[in-house]
Amino acid sequence: MIFDIYKLSFKSPLHLSKGKLNSYESSDVTLHSDTIKSALFVSMLQLYNVAEANNFMETVNVSSAFPFNELGCWLPKPLSFSFGALETWDNRKKLKQIKFFTSAQYTQVLNGETPILDKDFLQPKVWKSDITQRVKINYYKDSEPFYLEKLYPENENSGLYFIFLLNGFEAAKLNAAMNLLGDNGFGLQRTLGNGQFEPTKSNLEIELPENSTAWVSLSLYRPKNKEEIGNVLEKSSYQYIKRGGWISSPEHEEHLSIRKQAVMMFTEGSVFGFEERRNSILIKGMKENLRPLWNEEKLHNVYRDGNAIFLPILN
Repeated sequence: MIFDIYKLSFKSPLHLSKGKLNSYESSDVTLHSDTIKSALFVSMLQLYNVAEANNFMETVNVSSAFPFNELGCWLPKPLSFSFGALETWDNRKKLKQIKFFTSAQYTQVLNGETPILDKDFLQPKVWKSDITQRVKINYYKDSEPFYLEKLYPENENSGLYFIFLLNGFEAAKLNAAMNLLGDNGFGLQRTLGNGQFEPTKSNLEIELPENSTAWVSLSLYRPKNKEEIGNVLEKSSYQYIKRGGWISSPEHEEHLSIRKQAVMMFTEGSVFGFEERRNSILIKGMKENLRPLWNEEKLHNVYRDGNAIFLPILN
């Protein structure tokens, strides 16, 4: 199957918040699907109108962003995957560090095969890290020093990419939003030019299995209800992540310091034993409104998109 992707070649340093208040010394290294969707929603608001932005939110699906380099595009290791006979005493430490497979290796994994690995167990290296000390100026008490980690692109041939499904949405409008988002940037200190990138459309081919026994997520996943997930957890491999953060609104700057509510989501690479059986993708999940609970007329709904793209896997 051939997927449409956007490659993001970063032109400036990046800091992705881990959602912890006043904590900047460590940047997240994963650009999650809900962050991508929310950032594009804001770009849609800036370019078009609320109706078009809502149409985008309801229609388009995205994966989280994964590494690419001169070896190609990489995808996250399914949490149910085992290296089997390769897990010797000598290899065990190195195999634990494998978090991604190339698209060719991923095709093997999805089809129930042990992937052919490089002799050095190579993994993609996208970022170089630099930590600097800064000072927070307080007008009513002493200034506070803090540390800030920034991620710099490893080289011009590496970056992040994500899969997108238009589902009938107008490609030109998504492309315009991507270009604007590239100028605005992701993460902390965007007004200083950080997090900016050059988006490039491309595609990615992955051979999907004919008769899947489970499904692996390429996005953060928020189930609609207990019925959707409750009867498959015993035959699933998964991890949780807490998602919250601050409101980002182009219309009301006074809301930028307001925290959203937080929700738990299943991470990328989680594998579920859904009963659907087909040689194609599966979309499951829901959007969660994280609007703060107090009543203010100007305060709009704030969504985290937990609709996930799943690929079939022979588990």
